[in-house]
Amino acid sequence: MRIKKYYICLSALAILFSVVNVYGFDDYQHYTTVGNIGVTVTNFGLVGNGFDQDQPACEYPLGTKTELMARGGLWIGALKDGDPRVSTGVIDGAFSAGQAGFEFAPLPEEGLIERSTIQTSPFFALDAVSQQDFVSSFYDTFTVIPGTNEEIPDHTPLEIRVDMESYAWSFSYADAYVILNYRITNIGNTSLDSVYVGFWQNTAVGNLIFSDYFGDYAWDWYDDMNNYLPEESMCYEYDAESDRYENLSAGDLGYSQSYFGFRFLGSSQQNVRQNYNMWIWNRPADQDYPMYSMPTDDRQRYEKMQSSLSPDLWETPVPHSWMMLSSIGTFPTIEPGESIDVTFAIVGGLWANQEERDSPERRENLIVNSQWAQKVYNGEDNNGNGVLDAGEDLDDDGEIDRFFGPEPPPSPNLEVVSENGKVTLYWNNYPETVEDRISRTKDFEGYRIYRVQSETGQVGMSNDVSGEVDGFTLLAQFDKINDIGYNIGLGDIYSPTVVDGDSMHYRFTDEGVLNGWPYYYAVTAYDRGDPETNLAALASSVNLNKTLIYPGEVGSEIEDDSVDDVGVYPNPYRTEAQWDGGKERERLIWFTNLPTKCTIRIYTLAGELVDNIQHDASTYYGEDINLLDRIGRGEARFSGGEHAWDLISEKDQAIATGMYLYTVESDGGNLKRGKFLVIK
Repeated sequence: MRIKKYYICLSALAILFSVVNVYGFDDYQHYTTVGNIGVTVTNFGLVGNGFDQDQPACEYPLGTKTELMARGGLWIGALKDGDPRVSTGVIDGAFSAGQAGFEFAPLPEEGLIERSTIQTSPFFALDAVSQQDFVSSFYDTFTVIPGTNEEIPDHTPLEIRVDMESYAWSFSYADAYVILNYRITNIGNTSLDSVYVGFWQNTAVGNLIFSDYFGDYAWDWYDDMNNYLPEESMCYEYDAESDRYENLSAGDLGYSQSYFGFRFLGSSQQNVRQNYNMWIWNRPADQDYPMYSMPTDDRQRYEKMQSSLSPDLWETPVPHSWMMLSSIGTFPTIEPGESIDVTFAIVGGLWANQEERDSPERRENLIVNSQWAQKVYNGEDNNGNGVLDAGEDLDDDGEIDRFFGPEPPPSPNLEVVSENGKVTLYWNNYPETVEDRISRTKDFEGYRIYRVQSETGQVGMSNDVSGEVDGFTLLAQFDKINDIGYNIGLGDIYSPTVVDGDSMHYRFTDEGVLNGWPYYYAVTAYDRGDPETNLAALASSVNLNKTLIYPGEVGSEIEDDSVDDVGVYPNPYRTEAQWDGGKERERLIWFTNLPTKCTIRIYTLAGELVDNIQHDASTYYGEDINLLDRIGRGEARFSGGEHAWDLISEKDQAIATGMYLYTVESDGGNLKRGKFLVIK
């Protein structure tokens, strides 16, 4: 898809774990949940939350309480009128607004917005990029804290606006990272020269379940080690206690086998340089490690951003509380009104083995995850050279489309036909003809057939090799005969036919279903995955072709104009049948074995007309039944030989307990009389 457009002593500990929200319109509540990494994203230049116990700061795997980064913040440095200035989201020693370093803020009317490409999500939006987007804008133009008279210390604005979008996915190849996409615009009247864009990271890998903040086995800030991999454009950190580093206390030994990675993915300008720096938390001058000094003002921060540690200093010498700074530049000039784009990824990874020390083999999972982030960023630009080479422009629009990765095959076109005690599914072979946008191969592998007996229709999604879908039962699976999967073959279901004018290639019959019950069916297509790149098979969503159907007698199979076998079920009807809803108007009974066209009349024993129903098998979609409205009006398929009634009279009143008479009269005048009992 194209992009156009946050222990040294106990008194300090309480401050450290919460950022005071005095801006009033700062959003600190959003964090990613769709994938396997939970990252708090704000609308004031900060990422993470200082290990708030109520939500993850940067947790991977999500739900394990293994945190990777307390907070991170955007830094933007430039020469303005020849003077170096740096606007920051957060710096060492800053815990709350009002302290130096919190220099970005949103406008009151510009909150954080959530979007999603998932059609069933309440945040679904046509302009969404990922399954969970967070979108915000913030500015460095404030010199006082918005809504107060308190000055922001030591801040001279560059006069910039930052449009931030973060992207997260649930797919197996994309659930370990969050992409941060920044657009930086000069909204002042002065050129910004020699611009650098950086990200400060207060990384601290530790597990918050198996160790607490205090005691002999406390989780520790001062036990982490960093390194930089230029070939991957990524710096990373890991827990050295779990690494069994020499001379360390036991701490959370073995419980923090996760890596944190921060990767530069790309920018609107090619051939920029990535600089890497690190220093010990809040130490302006370090006698032990003078080469790792913390910058203390704009000039020093700018110098850090435009320089890099020498390769022999990339790996930390000892475990400690190390900060990292990844910066990108130089962007020569941003004129007033102009913008630049810079994109990073926060990446989680697990130890690939149980080696006692960090090694290329042990961090293999981190590397694979970060490389997938790069591929997703590249999109159509397969080789990452910033231009569309021959064969790369998949949609022939002359522009690089970014932020997409391998996709499951589309779902097939599906037709579902109701019969007496069975349902037959027909679908075409369209998924077999579609090329994957990334691999450019037809990687279709098989079909899965699902069913759910449900009143609400609230169903899940399938996107991995397991085939498990919330709420659905996997009825059958068929795959191609090759060296992958079960090799069941497609021959048993191959049955070319035409259904309602559409060519179908496959057929599957589900027998033993209950007449009058609502069922959802879906057929998904899945691909073969790619073991070499750690990509499991992906399947299309059941929501793309799920179909609601009520099995029953088929109207076309009933002898023309015959009413001989007309009946009612359940009879007697007892209140709160299992298929009923919870309200008076969410009940139903069925008239069955109806001719194609007929009139149903319902009477009291005294002969008073209760309701008059016209039945036409060709046009009946349950439109007069409130329960079907809750399940999905307009979606349901019926057999043609049955018609539901909601026990509501033509005077819009619920009927009482008692015996009722009915007649069914065909278009030809044939008449059938009967009765049914209602017990409430």
